[in-house]
Amino acid sequence: MGYCVFCHPVGTLQADRLCNRPCDKDVSMTTARPGRKPFYVHIATLFILLFTLLGSALIALQFQQGARQGLEHERQNFLQYRQQLALALQLNERPARMSLSLLRSGQLAAMTTLTERLAYLPQLAEVLANSPSYGAVYAGYEDGDFFLVRKLTERARAQLGGVPATSTLLVQSLSQGKGEFLYFDQRLTLLERRPIPNYRYDPRSRDWYKQARWRAGIATTSPYLFFTTKEPGMTLAVESDDRRAVIGLDTSVEGLSALIGKLQLPAQSQVILFDEYATLLAADPRHLPSFEQLSQLPMLATLPHPALPDLQRQIISQPALLSEPAELNLTAADGSDWLVNLAPLGTDSPFHIALLVSADLLYQQARDEALVNLGWALASLLLLLPVIWLVSRRTATPLLALTKEAERIQHFDFGESRVPESAIREIDDLARTMSGMRLTLGNFMNMGRALAAEHRFDSLLSRILHETIAAVQAEGGCLYLAQERGMVAVQALWRQAPLPAGQIRWQQALFGELTRGERLSLAIDQSGWQQYLADWGPFPGPCQLVAEPLRNHRQELSGCLLLILPDCPARELASRICLIEALAGTSASAIENQRLLEEQKQLLESFIELMAGAIDAKSPYTGGHCQRVPELTRMLTEAACAQQQGPFAEFRLNEEEWEAIHIASWLHDCGKVTTPEFVVDKATKLETLYDRIHEIRTRFEVLKRDGYIEALAARLPASEREAARSEVAPLWSTLDQEFAFVAESNLGGEWMAPEKLARLDAIASRTWLRTLDDRLGISREELKLRQGEPAAPLPCVEP
Repeated sequence: MGYCVFCHPVGTLQADRLCNRPCDKDVSMTTARPGRKPFYVHIATLFILLFTLLGSALIALQFQQGARQGLEHERQNFLQYRQQLALALQLNERPARMSLSLLRSGQLAAMTTLTERLAYLPQLAEVLANSPSYGAVYAGYEDGDFFLVRKLTERARAQLGGVPATSTLLVQSLSQGKGEFLYFDQRLTLLERRPIPNYRYDPRSRDWYKQARWRAGIATTSPYLFFTTKEPGMTLAVESDDRRAVIGLDTSVEGLSALIGKLQLPAQSQVILFDEYATLLAADPRHLPSFEQLSQLPMLATLPHPALPDLQRQIISQPALLSEPAELNLTAADGSDWLVNLAPLGTDSPFHIALLVSADLLYQQARDEALVNLGWALASLLLLLPVIWLVSRRTATPLLALTKEAERIQHFDFGESRVPESAIREIDDLARTMSGMRLTLGNFMNMGRALAAEHRFDSLLSRILHETIAAVQAEGGCLYLAQERGMVAVQALWRQAPLPAGQIRWQQALFGELTRGERLSLAIDQSGWQQYLADWGPFPGPCQLVAEPLRNHRQELSGCLLLILPDCPARELASRICLIEALAGTSASAIENQRLLEEQKQLLESFIELMAGAIDAKSPYTGGHCQRVPELTRMLTEAACAQQQGPFAEFRLNEEEWEAIHIASWLHDCGKVTTPEFVVDKATKLETLYDRIHEIRTRFEVLKRDGYIEALAARLPASEREAARSEVAPLWSTLDQEFAFVAESNLGGEWMAPEKLARLDAIASRTWLRTLDDRLGISREELKLRQGEPAAPLPCVEP
């Protein structure tokens, strides 16, 4: 029999103490039984299969790495395409916005006739010349007038028809109900003027006009198909400064299609631009349908691509898909697989970009490399067959080292050791598991010792949470303690960063089982996270919540240890829960011990403060002296610790010394508890059983009388002074005898003879002359006693 920890229930044995109870379980390492063959004999027959599995794993790993590299390459290409198109769109819009900003403050909005507006034609023509994508610039007035300058491109000429051959600009005017088309050449010379009798157009009903009125700054419409030119584009509009008109600029996005056609795309890949409604805006011109016969922009599914119908359905059914960059794996109707990258083209842009890449093409290079590596692996296996026997013998060497490692663990030796490495996965896993077990047990023992060494309650709680999270490899955790108002979070940690414990609430609906002392283990998905753990931040992914109750020695619920573990297999989760249970038992014991110690300290401090308060109450003249000294002591000590030079430069206090100074400052007057009342309760500095200021006053009376006598004696001749001294000698002798009698009576017992009492009365009948005020320097209480008596005029006779 030996002494072990296996006979104890989990959590009942302290981590820093070993069991000293005899155990009948045989925990010693057994020797090999006779007739058993060595391990290398068995492993030799399985080595070929192991080599094959290992080669397959390496090939699979390389295949995955190649696939990831191909995927990452496509992501980088997608990012580059996105940046190029975004830059092109930005370069197209920036001059337009600048031009509109200038036009809004110009005179165009204030012009009321066609003649006045034509005077502004050079500036508008210059705006259209800034970019080939600008189709028209115009102004809509609040009275319904409309003035438009259109660039006459080949497509515009074909759509309008009957345009003069040399004309480059068309002015469409609607002024006071009169419609006209005016054609100008490149020099802005009027070529032809055509009246349009039935020109019915109200700019105030158009979206660009309304949006500019509602919005401060430049408004951008959703992409649409221009009616005149049949080009996809959008309108930028802004209200004039005087609010009389709205100025708009049509900009085409056909240039983006041309830019897409110039991109170096992989085979079978395609880049498209679309809006949030899955409306096609730009793509490779070779695949785009003709817009000339359409009345509105086409949908994505109109492009000849097998994956676009499925992509269109997902965009329409899941609008949130376009809120941020995303990757989709789509299977087309013909069975082909496609990888789709989606992202907004810009922060405020209505455009979205999609890159469609064939999955077969993406992984083709990785498959080719995997086939080549497979051939090399088979050739290597054939070459290594002669040495398998030798390797199998050497394979057993790590097992012997693991046996020694297990013996060290059996003898509670958790020191650092080099775990042997092996090419065999099972042996390597066993080695790592053994190392993990050694580290777990060592951490468990070290945690117990560390918790026992903590002297502060707050530090202990933080140490418990940090050590537990590190031991079970949790994402985060929270420590709750039972208080009068219920379970309260005192420490919280999420991914090595502390969280304010006040924001972590106790979820009674979730942790109801803990009040009965039962453990809670729950798989958390996104909905569960939002319902129960939203205080922790954004959803990190599928995880496991484990809440272990903390019980004191009376098996009462004293707290809860909540841990959030990453998603893991059930077997690994079960082992972590067992470790959590063991750590919870140790933590609960440490918390209870530290709490009792803190309560003892609080009781001692309360008793000390009570005694100091009693001392202050006993002597009201000190004015809260015992309450002020601790604060003054703390301030003086902090000032000394803050010194960087001088005699206190090296003066520093640790936590225990600070506590000692704090207690000493409260106890500095504790001796007053046994000090006599007349010493403690002193109204004046000279007061004992009585106020000795009266003795002092009498001394000053004597000094004044002596000074007076000396002054009188100085005026007498020497003979008269001698005569006076002889004359007063009998009185002095009588007074000396009377004082000797009083002194003798003071030393006697309680009883005195009647003749002595009579003599004392005779002595007391003598009077003397007082020249000093007897109310100076006395206490407030004594002064109150004399308030009803008028002060005697000086000098006065005193008995």
